[in-house]
Amino acid sequence: MMEWSFGRGKWWVITLVVSLILGGGISTGHCAKMRNFSADQVTVDPSGKVLNSGKVFMAPEKIRMEFQPPDSENTMVNIFRQDTKIHWMLNPKAKTYFERPLDEQELNKALNMHVTKNEEILGTETINGFKCTKKRVQTKVKYFGFSRTLETTVWESPRLDLPLKTESEDGTVTELRNIKSGRQPAKLFKVPSDYQKVATMVELVAGGSGTNGGGTSDEDSGFKIPKDISDKLPDGLKNLFGGSKDKSE
Repeated sequence: MMEWSFGRGKWWVITLVVSLILGGGISTGHCAKMRNFSADQVTVDPSGKVLNSGKVFMAPEKIRMEFQPPDSENTMVNIFRQDTKIHWMLNPKAKTYFERPLDEQELNKALNMHVTKNEEILGTETINGFKCTKKRVQTKVKYFGFSRTLETTVWESPRLDLPLKTESEDGTVTELRNIKSGRQPAKLFKVPSDYQKVATMVELVAGGSGTNGGGTSDEDSGFKIPKDISDKLPDGLKNLFGGSKDKSE
């Protein structure tokens, strides 16, 4: 749910992974009362202009999030399956998907990431009909030899597992709207049978065709992990981002 701005374009995949780790609300908790619902996820700037929008679908131990990456007209989909411990990323336009284990601790360890959070309760407010606890959250992240401190204001309801609203330091707001309780179709939390699996997230973004060898390279897609970061990645992470091959500059 949190919005990060470490960079644009080729950085969005790394940014997504980091945000999923820090979000902390993607798994279903025992205290949730509304376990089946759908909602619009909208991000607006300080003037109220809509920057982007997506959809969220929740079911017990399952969540689907549809979003539009920066500098792209293509919608991407994340499906988190706590029941099977699998995370799928889908590219509907190319009909491809990438799969990884849903193990945040292992990914955190692989990234050599250290995360600390400090929270301050600011009171209560009602957001879109839900009574929320308002918090100021300061998150410090260290990974790949880089560090970042982010301060956000978050509105959380005990009825939902996801924050109702998150406001960043620059006034950008992301919130859930049009929340509708009800069972969600099982197909939303599965990979369609006509989708083809790809080996890396780079192939996914580039619209590659995976094992058939017809995929687009990271050079063609404009996505390339900076060498100073790629050199620090464990082999497993290099394969994840498609940076395992030795390439001349």
